[in-house]
Amino acid sequence: PSRQGGTVSPSGTTRLRVGLHKNSMRIYISVATQNIKENLTSADKIHTLVQKYGHTHTASWNVAFYEGQQNFPEERNSDLRVKNEILRSDLMIAEISIPSFGVGYFVCLAQMYQVPVVCLYHSKYKDNVSAFLKTFSANNFLVLEYDDSNLEQVFCTAVEKSTPKKVRFNFNLRQKSYRYLNVLAKEGHKTKTKVINDIIIEKVEGEKIPKKRSSVSPKKPAKERPPSLWED
Repeated sequence: PSRQGGTVSPSGTTRLRVGLHKNSMRIYISVATQNIKENLTSADKIHTLVQKYGHTHTASWNVAFYEGQQNFPEERNSDLRVKNEILRSDLMIAEISIPSFGVGYFVCLAQMYQVPVVCLYHSKYKDNVSAFLKTFSANNFLVLEYDDSNLEQVFCTAVEKSTPKKVRFNFNLRQKSYRYLNVLAKEGHKTKTKVINDIIIEKVEGEKIPKKRSSVSPKKPAKERPPSLWED
């Protein structure tokens, strides 16, 4: 048995138990264009609350509008770009006070990608929201009402309920792959779980994970590197 949960099977494969968890969330905000341009609700405050509580959000059209980028290129809001933004998000917040086909489509995309969705609507527009949707219940899907006085409280409740939990699962690796994983963990001073997490993030989000700085003093000459561990 491995200290990090790996077990070797008689067939020569390794079964590895991995945990995935993320604290600070990347949030995609979707608001009807009419709502944004006419400032019909406090949707701009949702953008502010995301930043206030240490989360990040995607560079979608409405966020850019709230940040004053009035000449935001339309191609930045293309279907493909929005799909990628939602896929890479940990949570989607949809302000649904004003009916919008686009917002509904984005909610469906998030559900298809299994991204948790929170639908918020202002109390003065509650008649715009169907009774079915108000009472709809499903995993990773919340519908909440708010007003100008309690938006922050509702936001915090929604984010708390939607925070990704640690996920554990098992999968099988060939002995050769498991050996490579051990090498990556040792060379990067990481756990095997962290190595796998980093590879997934880099693959999907295209973000290179920064390497740790070497603890070797720059005054000391570097030791000659041994033969590659990747050679069979």
